[in-house]
Amino acid sequence: MPWIGFLLGALIGAYLHGFKGFIAGAAVGLVIGLVLRNAALEAELARSPAPLTAATAGSSAPAVGVARGETPVAELAVAPIAGAPSDVVAAPRSPVRKGGAGAPGAVGVAHAASSVSRPASAAAPSLWSWFTDGNAMVRVGIVVLFFGVAFLLSYFAEHVTIPIELQFSGVALVGAAMIGAGAWLSNARRAYALALVGGGLGVLYLTTFAALQLVPLLSPPSAFALLAAIAVLAVMLSLAFDAQALAALATLGGLLAPVLVETVSEPLPLFAYVAAVNGVILGIAWFRAWRALDLVGFAGTFVLGLWWGYEFYDPAYFRIIEPFLAAFFLAYVAVPIVHALRGAGERRIDAMLIFGVPMVGLALQALLVQDTRYALAWTAAIIAAMYALLWRALRQTKNMATVTLAAAFGALALSFATLTVPLAVDARWTSAVWAVEAAGVYWIGCRDDRVFARGFALALQFATGIVFLVGGFNEFAAPAFANRQFL
Repeated sequence: MPWIGFLLGALIGAYLHGFKGFIAGAAVGLVIGLVLRNAALEAELARSPAPLTAATAGSSAPAVGVARGETPVAELAVAPIAGAPSDVVAAPRSPVRKGGAGAPGAVGVAHAASSVSRPASAAAPSLWSWFTDGNAMVRVGIVVLFFGVAFLLSYFAEHVTIPIELQFSGVALVGAAMIGAGAWLSNARRAYALALVGGGLGVLYLTTFAALQLVPLLSPPSAFALLAAIAVLAVMLSLAFDAQALAALATLGGLLAPVLVETVSEPLPLFAYVAAVNGVILGIAWFRAWRALDLVGFAGTFVLGLWWGYEFYDPAYFRIIEPFLAAFFLAYVAVPIVHALRGAGERRIDAMLIFGVPMVGLALQALLVQDTRYALAWTAAIIAAMYALLWRALRQTKNMATVTLAAAFGALALSFATLTVPLAVDARWTSAVWAVEAAGVYWIGCRDDRVFARGFALALQFATGIVFLVGGFNEFAAPAFANRQFL
């Protein structure tokens, strides 16, 4: 349901107001979809039985038995130990009330039962918990607040006679007050506090954008600096509150800042700024395993780069763009490695980043070097060598996450090495090299008893036959098999 709202909002917004409408509609549709999903989950939980309650009741039964048993708690505590001297005198019986809430055994066991029955995932806040935890009306109210602030700023700009600087300053102070109130309530009511902080940051973003577009209060460089400062503030608040939703909001706002102020035509300052944003994401990854932040940064950088290339790219910009593309690729290859090294033995890895980054990187590189012969083949060969080195370095570690990551990097090294061949030579040489590679990989799969390796080898052998048939019989038409090319 959230993704349906995201897609519908994006389509409607793009139809009404172009790219900016696409961004706004996607955000609003995602929030509405999450609210509806939360309501559906609450209705489903209300209809279904509560297994946790039964489990807690079952766990608390021994507590009553201990409290009402024939052996008092104090007597158990001072039972004589075998081999102890006989002159040890047992402690006097303490008057323990049998049963009731005040029994120490009941309290201890009930506390243990409650700690066991608590879900383990509740301690780790996620991005979706900001939208789905607590009162859904608060989230709807924050979304309505954004539209109200937008209409208020537009109304101020057209009808109110108060100096425009005071009007926009007052709205910005409201956003700052919301952030302050959220910080004050962060310990008492965390979900409500995060909603206030996110709403306050949104009001500051919206006020800055309105001050640039509705009235000429800010120049584009000043507005860009303010939007970047708001993004830095959001990053600091996300680290202080341990809330990845705020970090994702900061990253999205930071990446949209140059688009909103329309300062994206020059590639060097734009991509230097984007590289700084990605550097901040990589730094946060060292301290926080926030998957949503990584995905927002990766997807936002990819979409921004693709849109800029479609609108403004010129072959003369290649020397400027290529280093930034390499830095973008290396940064998001490093993020899963950092998470694996800091993951304290967890086996889970982020497959979307691990396999999505090389695919996106190679696709963008193909757009840049489409007129240069063998450039894409060299790119694939370099990527294969890099993943092979990473596989060799990580496979020696004892951490389960890094071992799993090393296996993924080994598969990527083999895949890009295989892809290098058709990018560099014709169909005949491709089929020959792939046939030898398939035989070698199949032998390794049989020796190490690896099903994936054998399956890859068989699939590659099948692809070898297809490539041979597609590009094979142009020069020697007959006889079909007794010719130099086939042999």
